[in-house]
Formats: sequence, structure tokens, C-alpha cells
Amino acid sequence: MSKKSTERSRRFQTYSDAVTRLMREEKGNQTLNLRQISLRLGVTDPMERLLVKEAIDKLSTQRVLEEVVRGQYRLRTKAIGGANTKGIEGWLQFTTGGSVFLRRTDGGEDLRVNEDRLQGVLPDDKVRVRLPRKMPPRGRPKVEVVEVLERTRRYYVGILRRQAESWRVAVDLPGYLLNFRMMAPPRSTADEGKKVVIEVVDWPAGQSTPCAELREILGVPGDNDTEMQAIAAEFGFPLGFSREALNEAQAFSPEPGEKEAAGRRDFRQIPTITIDPVDARDFDDALSLRKLTEGRWELGVHIADVSHYVQAGGALDREARERATSVYLVDRVFPMMPEQLSNLVCSLRPDEDKLTFSAVFEIDEQAIVHSEWYGRTIIRSRKRLTYEQAEEVIVMNRSENEGPNIDWVELILNVNRIALALKSQRFAMGSMRFESEELRFEFDDNGKPSAVYVKPHLQSHSLIEECMLLANRKVSAFMSKQRLGRYKNAIAYRVHDQPDPVRLENFARFSALFGYKIRTGSREQISASLNALMDQLEGKPEAGVVESMAIRSMAKARYTAQNIGHYGLAFTHYTHFTSPIRRYPDLMVHRQLQDILDGKPPMSIQAVEVDCVHSSDRERAAVQAERTSVRIKQIEMLEGMTGKVLEGWISGIQEFGFFVTLQLSRGEGLVRFNTMIDDHYFFNEREFCVCLQRSRRKLRLGDGVRVLLKKADIRSRQVDLEYLPDDPNDC
Repeated sequence: MSKKSTERSRRFQTYSDAVTRLMREEKGNQTLNLRQISLRLGVTDPMERLLVKEAIDKLSTQRVLEEVVRGQYRLRTKAIGGANTKGIEGWLQFTTGGSVFLRRTDGGEDLRVNEDRLQGVLPDDKVRVRLPRKMPPRGRPKVEVVEVLERTRRYYVGILRRQAESWRVAVDLPGYLLNFRMMAPPRSTADEGKKVVIEVVDWPAGQSTPCAELREILGVPGDNDTEMQAIAAEFGFPLGFSREALNEAQAFSPEPGEKEAAGRRDFRQIPTITIDPVDARDFDDALSLRKLTEGRWELGVHIADVSHYVQAGGALDREARERATSVYLVDRVFPMMPEQLSNLVCSLRPDEDKLTFSAVFEIDEQAIVHSEWYGRTIIRSRKRLTYEQAEEVIVMNRSENEGPNIDWVELILNVNRIALALKSQRFAMGSMRFESEELRFEFDDNGKPSAVYVKPHLQSHSLIEECMLLANRKVSAFMSKQRLGRYKNAIAYRVHDQPDPVRLENFARFSALFGYKIRTGSREQISASLNALMDQLEGKPEAGVVESMAIRSMAKARYTAQNIGHYGLAFTHYTHFTSPIRRYPDLMVHRQLQDILDGKPPMSIQAVEVDCVHSSDRERAAVQAERTSVRIKQIEMLEGMTGKVLEGWISGIQEFGFFVTLQLSRGEGLVRFNTMIDDHYFFNEREFCVCLQRSRRKLRLGDGVRVLLKKADIRSRQVDLEYLPDDPNDC
């Protein structure tokens, strides 16, 4: 064999191994095409890409990969019988119904776990399982846990109880109830019955319960502060900062001196404003605008220079990295950094000099960028506006409170014109429009919710969004170009993969039940169809559930050092640069960008990827925490209303019942078919509706209904309803 053939064979095997590793990392969650696989492997040369294609074809022939639809591949689901003698590894997932599943590390199909053989394991533990010694005559077997490999979760929230001479903490999770034995008693017996945070220490062999240490007393169950802190702790977010981190934060003064301003581009004389929610306290972005020539503007997107204060490896940095994000619950924020920094030192407060990291663009009225500049700056915001105040300016072309001739009024109107052009440009490129519903609560003096409403999406929101999207996109593209130089700079990208074809086809069939057509032949068709769908759904009763299903059919955005672009936004390059006060990846990007500007060697790709994976994980946990806090407040609104008749609309249908979103709380409750005795209720999957056998009625998504509140349980976070079919509108 020639040297050339030998080298080609070696490269072919290298690509084959790399593709296999890549697809295993995907764990079967997404399908990938040749272009995506090549990009993730860093293969851009056309001839090398042919080798990647040959490797994919061979792996498909060997049944390592499966082609789900034409050109889309994923790791073939492994049969249980293919497990080696070492067993199968994965993470334990408990369901509310009491079932336990193994989410496999190799991306294979989830396995049902024998619930009778779970001694010594906790939810989310990484374990090794094996097939049972005796296989069942029919159906798939339940695997057995043989070894705990890692305690993935350290902290739990529960109720402290005294039991004879010992102390226990009862932890109640979905599908899991367990008493933890405390290693030491609390400081005061008065803490009995309170909600606490504990840390798992050990689960000795032969013991029926694990051992834990008390970490924090939260307070009385049901108290608003207690429950909000419990949510943050439940999802793994620290409730406070170390003394070392607090001391670091206190060392900084609210305003920088001239020494800190030295060497920075000075924007203090250029009109600059911030626009934020009415209850915001951390202002991490500001906009400046000045006219250059006819039709040309200098648009400055100024971001709090957190990296100036938070040094890599310091106490503040370690704590910010651990959290990775601020957590926004319904009535409070658990910030990523101490309030001395997030609300004072770094926050771009009006009439104060502030250090910023800026993206400055020369841009015209058609939103075409003619030049760009990135670097450290100093600014002074002239005005702090709420979104509502900015909206007033946009709608009225002036401000009722300040008069028509104030410079910041003109600034808003000019930036808004540019933002509208940016938005039009973005959708012309194929960007998709998804707008999820955001709720806002009103509270009484005791923290109990008194009302809830949907926050409107204003033009002023779009103004800020488009400017931030521009900065994120351009910063990412600029940084990516530097990879062609001497160093391959590792960048924390924000990526969004192509949707799984199977999920998308399922959504297309679902949409067709309501008369909507989704074309899935190409990216352009998908984008145009989904944007048209959002327009058609406006004001329709089924809008909420169809929009929700559309979002679920898409992949989840995440952070990674491997750029595959952002599918939903139709950007080839995208990152998060604009919120370093509340997101750790943005702080990473600031450091990476400064390294590029200074010509310094980059961080290693491996180190960046580790932080990206951690940040993606913490982001998902923060979203879950926020949704949990909303759910609890929605249920609180129903307390004391058992037996009352409420109005709502059908927002979901399953085999066991249908969900109703209540007008009062904007939260869902469940009508179970097996509790209805007036008729035989069943789910008609073909027409996606509820059928009543005797009366021949049909209930569809979006239908208005009356229901009786049977139970609103905050502990289980469930609301049970009874459908009242005597409303003439239901006939």
C-alpha cells in the first residue's frame, strides 16, 4: 500500500472515531447532518469533508449510526442485551408517579429501574446497573442498580423533625420521600418543624437512611421568604456569599477615579441612556447615539465592565462561576454577584461615571454596519428610563413629562428607527419569532399574590433587544475571525442547533389538526412557516398551546466552544456579551475579547467547554426555579377557594385528563377523566379533543370552560379541578 493510501486510511479511521465520540456526546438527543458534524469536528476543507462523509456512511452500514431522515444521523439506540459485563452507566430520574428511569451516559434508550432495589441511592445519582438475573417472560426487563458512581446532588431541602433521641429531615421530592439522619442536633430545639437545607455526607452500608449535616435554617414552612429561599436551595443555588467574596466586593468604590479611567475611550460627553424594567436594580447595558454625517450614526452599546473588578480565580469569580447566572424568582433576585457589585459598583446608574466594555458601530438608517470598534470605555448615563417611559416616547413621538425637546427623547426615536431596520433585516435573513408569555404578580404586604397579569411586549423592548442582538452577533463574528491567526482563541458561543426532524414532523402533524400548515422541506420553509404561524395564532384560543408545542419542537440553546451557529436567530455567529452582571458566559466573553485585543494567548478550548457546559446546566436550573416560584404563587392565589367555581380555558389534553388554565391565576389545573361520573370522557387522539360518550360533546383546546376547584396543594404543586358541563357555551 502506498504512503498516500496509508495516510488516507489513517485519517479515515481518525474521522470515524471522532464522529462516534461526537454522536455519543449528543446522547441521542439531536440528529446531526454532514455539515453540522464537520463543523463540530473543525473540518472545513472540502476534500477532508468527503472523508467525514465516508466515515458516516460506513458507521451507518455498521449500524453504529442510524439515518433518521435523509441526511440526518444519530447514534443508534443500543439494545439492553448489548451491555457488557461492567453494566450500563447513567443518571437516576424519579417521576411523580413513583417510577424510576436510567438516563444512559451512552445515549441509549432510557431504562426502567427496579424500584424494589434502590437501597442507598438518591435522585440524580450517577449509577451502574445490570440486567436482572431472571428475565421476564414478556416485556422489557427492569434493570437493577449495582453501584453508585457519583452523588450528583449535594444539597436538599426538607423539614427538621425530632425522632426519639435523634434528629431527622424529611425530604419530599417528586416521586421520592426519604428521612435523612442528622449527624448532629440543631443549636436550638425551637428549630423543630422548620424548613432547612442539608448536605448529604454518607449512606453507610446496611443503614436505611443517609446521613446529612445541617447547613442552613430557612424558616417556617409556608412563610413567603422561607419558600422562596427553599426554591433557590432546591435547585442548587447558594443563598449567600462567602465572607471572602463580600470583602472583595466591598473594596471597590461606587465610582471610578481618573486613574481607572486612564486609557479608556471617553464617552462621558456623548448622550447615553439606560432602559430597563421598572423594578430593575442592576443596569448592565446602556446606549449612546450621535450623528456623524447625513444618514450615518455612531451607535454605542455599552456593557458594565465586570471583568475589571472580578479577576479570574478570585473569590468573586469562583462564586460567580458556581452560580453561573442570577436567579429571578417572582418577588426577588438571587444575584450572581454581591449587591455591592451588581446594584452599585457595576450597575450603570444615571449621573455616575461607570467603567464599560463597549461595542461601537458606524451604522446607517438601513441598519448596515460600515465599521465597528470594541474596547474598554467610560460613560456617564444621562437618563434612566423604564420600558414604559421609553414606549411613551416612541408612541407619542415625545414625552408627556419632560417635553418634546429633551435630547434623550430624540435619541430614543433615532435608535428606534435603526432597531426597526435591524429587526426587518433579521427576519429577512430567516430569523424566527417566538415570544413566550411572561407573567407579573402584584403582592400584598405579606408577600401573598393579589393579582397576576401578562406583561405586554412593547416596542421599547424590541429596541433594546435588537441593539443587544447586534452587539452579540458582531462581537462573536469579530472574535471568530481571530481564530485564523497564530492562536486558536477559544470562544464561549451561544448556539442553537437545527430541530430534530422527527420532533418537527410531529409538530407539523399537530398543527395540521388546527388547520395550520408547516412546511419542513428546508430551513427557509421552516422559518417562513413558523413566523406565519405566529401571526395566524394571534388572538386565537389555541395560541398558547400551539406556540408552546412549537418551542418544544426546537432544540435548546446552549453554551459551547464549538460554533454551529444559532438556528432560531439565523446567525452564523452568536454569543452572549451584554449581561455580565447576571450571566457568567458574558463575563467569559469579555475576558476572551480583551485577550484578543491585547494579543494574549487564549484559554484552552477544554477549559472553556467545561465552563460552558456548567453554565448551560445552571441556566436550565434557574429556569426551573423561576417556573417553580411562579407555580407556587399561582397556587397560593387559590388558597381558601376550595369548592368555588372558576373560569378558564382548555390548554392541554392527555390520555388521563385535560388541563385548564384558570383566568384568576393564569396557572393550570387538571381535570382527571377517572373522577368524572356524569359521562364517559376519553381522549380522541385523531381529532385531538376530549369526547363525552353519552352527550356526544367535544371539548377542544382553547374552549372556555367552568370548573370547580377541588384541591390546590402547594406541597405537591398540584391543582385538581372538576369540569362543570352545564354551561350552555359547552354544548
